[in-house]
Amino acid sequence: MKKYITILLFLCAFVLNMANAQDSKTPSGSTERTSRNAVSLELLGKGVLYSVNYSRFIADMFAINAGLSYFSLSSTSYWIVPLTASFLYGNDNHFFDLEAGIDSVVTSYRYNYEHGRNKTFLNSSVVPVVGAGYRYWPSNGGFHFRAMVDVLIGDSVAVWPGLSFGYAF
Repeated sequence: MKKYITILLFLCAFVLNMANAQDSKTPSGSTERTSRNAVSLELLGKGVLYSVNYSRFIADMFAINAGLSYFSLSSTSYWIVPLTASFLYGNDNHFFDLEAGIDSVVTSYRYNYEHGRNKTFLNSSVVPVVGAGYRYWPSNGGFHFRAMVDVLIGDSVAVWPGLSFGYAF
């Protein structure tokens, strides 16, 4: 756990340093943002194995994020819908990203009875999620990147890293 905290603190210091080192593009100190949407593929992270995500800038320092993940292991299928809000601190393209939200999880389990009868059981749950990391979101669109450390809070607490690659527009 100490290793994850050290990495997270290093990322925070790095992002804050980058944000303060940015040159001013306008008298107010930032470039006018035309890129307010992003789509990306996240490996690991809130979707556990992967997720396809959409993000939207809703204010100068806030974004909302939604995703979808599906995978199957033996006779159990998992649908995960991550829904989070992000507080973005930084300048122009480089941000320290603090997020909080939920993973909505639907589990489908198929049980095979004797004599060929099958029964499917469904279970749903909500898992709180918090995270922190670095986000590169170009103000005029283009390549979008995100490196996060998420904490999934269920029956146990899981610290889970994630990398996103995508396009901002």
